[in-house]
Amino acid sequence: MTHVVIYVSDVKDSLAFYSMLLGLKVNFSRFENEDVASVQAGGIDIILHHDRDLPAEERAPRGRSIFIEFGVENVDEEFDRLRGKALIVREPVTMSFGLRQGYIADPDGFLICLSSAE
Repeated sequence: MTHVVIYVSDVKDSLAFYSMLLGLKVNFSRFENEDVASVQAGGIDIILHHDRDLPAEERAPRGRSIFIEFGVENVDEEFDRLRGKALIVREPVTMSFGLRQGYIADPDGFLICLSSAE
């Protein structure tokens, strides 16, 4: 896999969330003729593309059809850092398979899972 495209309602807000809040590297952003930006996560590009050009029937309900998971050093410390800056959907819990996971939402409601080893 080389990239994932997420259709968003506001590329600038989404770019700020993924780059400034989550710390992902910005590959590019173009706001002159089209609203599109790209960030990089572990060798995979996440393309943020404005959804205004999609026909209404092609727009999926936001947020619950996919989630992106990022491994972090310590999920509890990361949640402490994000508290008040991001919408926390579920506080970190230890899963039966040994990872500690919690969920936040991006500006369009897409779920972001943050996880670390127990």
